[in-house]
Amino acid sequence: MKVRTLPLCIPNSSKKDKGVNQQYKRRQPKKIFAANNMRRRLLLAVSLLVFMSATALSIINYLRFASNYTEQSAANVQELVEQVSMNVENCLDGLGQLCLTPYYNSTVMAWLDCTPSSEQEALEKRREIENYLQQVMISPRKDIMRVYILADSIYSSARTGRSGITGAYYNEQWYHDALSTSEYVFLPVTPDPGNTTSSRIVVSVANQIYSLQDNKKSLGVIRIDANYNSIKAICDRVTVNEYGALMIIDSNGNIVYINSKLSPDINIEQIHGAIQENDFCVRKFSGTDYIINSHSVAPVGWQIVAINAKAEITKEAQETLLFNMIFAVVMAGIGVLISVFFISRSLSPLYDTINVMEKVEAGDLNVRANVKCTEEIAYLNGTFNRMLTKIQEMMLQEKQLTKEIYEAKYLQKEAQLEALQRQIQPHFLFNTLGTISILAKCGRISDVIQGIDQLATLLRGVVNAGKEISLEAELKITESYLHLQQLRHDALLYDIRADGVDLNYPLPALTIQPIVENAITHGCGVLSQNAFIQIDMWYEGNMLIISVYDNGAGMDPQVLSQLQQRLKDEGQRSGADLSGIGLVNIQARIRHRFGSAYGIHVQSEADGGTTVTLLLPRE
Repeated sequence: MKVRTLPLCIPNSSKKDKGVNQQYKRRQPKKIFAANNMRRRLLLAVSLLVFMSATALSIINYLRFASNYTEQSAANVQELVEQVSMNVENCLDGLGQLCLTPYYNSTVMAWLDCTPSSEQEALEKRREIENYLQQVMISPRKDIMRVYILADSIYSSARTGRSGITGAYYNEQWYHDALSTSEYVFLPVTPDPGNTTSSRIVVSVANQIYSLQDNKKSLGVIRIDANYNSIKAICDRVTVNEYGALMIIDSNGNIVYINSKLSPDINIEQIHGAIQENDFCVRKFSGTDYIINSHSVAPVGWQIVAINAKAEITKEAQETLLFNMIFAVVMAGIGVLISVFFISRSLSPLYDTINVMEKVEAGDLNVRANVKCTEEIAYLNGTFNRMLTKIQEMMLQEKQLTKEIYEAKYLQKEAQLEALQRQIQPHFLFNTLGTISILAKCGRISDVIQGIDQLATLLRGVVNAGKEISLEAELKITESYLHLQQLRHDALLYDIRADGVDLNYPLPALTIQPIVENAITHGCGVLSQNAFIQIDMWYEGNMLIISVYDNGAGMDPQVLSQLQQRLKDEGQRSGADLSGIGLVNIQARIRHRFGSAYGIHVQSEADGGTTVTLLLPRE
């Protein structure tokens, strides 16, 4: 008969309380300064609302102001460009008016209308005409450089430099243009041919001279060359902004005047292609928006062009935006502070309730939440207080019920243990005692003494079933059992290897011995000789592995599968089934003690022996 015992298993109240406590912690409110705290969320929502409103209002105002300011600034620059154009046009018109001065000098007109009959008369004609031209040169205008009258000969007077008129002037386009109209015409701007040290621009105007007696008779052409100092003086009075420019471009795309602070990456061709006559536009050059204003100078076909970086134009608007943003931030900060005060004051009763809940979580069920607060929180606190009262009542009932259950289970386990201790195999005990008696009669006193000692060790282990003992003590119980079996069966051999293993390792009593007993009873029991039991133990990672091998008959696959299934289910057996301490009982005790990751694994083959492996935690 195989003796079987059950461990005394009293419910672990500490584990149960720990599980309940962890479950409650998952439901408890977060700390006041947690990320999903109600006060923080409210403050964040209010702050975002205030800041977004202030920022949105500032940006909208900025965009409207910047747009209006840009248009207004562009309009102001356009007026300035038109004024510059008007001044330049007046300057050029004054230059053209000088072409009419011969009509105010009857002597000059008379000489121009006659043909000299002698060289003396020709010299007199030249002297009179050139004297007149010198009078023109000393006019209040300081920009006059040269004056010519092209009639039967070339008459000229110059302030500086040499003449720019060649002998074949009658083949040049400007001369034919002047002869083709009664209005004065402007020549394309050219560098001053009379100045070898600089590249001053020359502005020239020409007009046809008609006879006073016959207004259809052409007497010649008067041409006046002037430098652009007057035009430059007009343009230089205009202040050019940073990243801006003021320029005059003629009809051929030549630069008459330029005052530029533009990037070198911007060329004249780009600007000339973007001009909208007598209006302004916005164009992007080198990744920067520019406002281009232009106005034409009608007499000469020039374009007065002003270029300004949009960022510079709207600089004042940006400063206004910065001021508005700072003001909005300050006001938003004040709003947030006010919100903090009112939100904290409104939520203070709720946080008082949370503090009460934390005390309850710590185990103090005698505290109560304040019901003298706002209506909603007072209702919540009142419900919470009633819940605490019911919990206290339920805990008292549960405590009493648990006590009764624990007492009943304890008495049941005591009865089981007592029954287990009485169910040591009587045949094994009788046979062992008989063997000891025979040894005594044969005079083998040392074997008798050793047998009695081994039997005492085994019985002591059975008495301690349900308790924890060291691995060394468990091996002594197992070895005592094997030694007693050897006294009865000389063919039984065994080997125990425990090198490198901590023998102070604690484990439930009768953990290894029942496995060995099971191996001898069900495995080696059918062998007539050469029965062998091998016990090995070693560490593998975080595991302590104990292996019990027997060279018995083994198990067929069906029996092995049934046993493995019972081990997996931990043998859901009734407390009345006390047929022996089997592998299933050891499995249940090991998992109860160390967890479901540990326990027994069985490997066996028919006629190939059986290996029972016991997995335990290393620590």
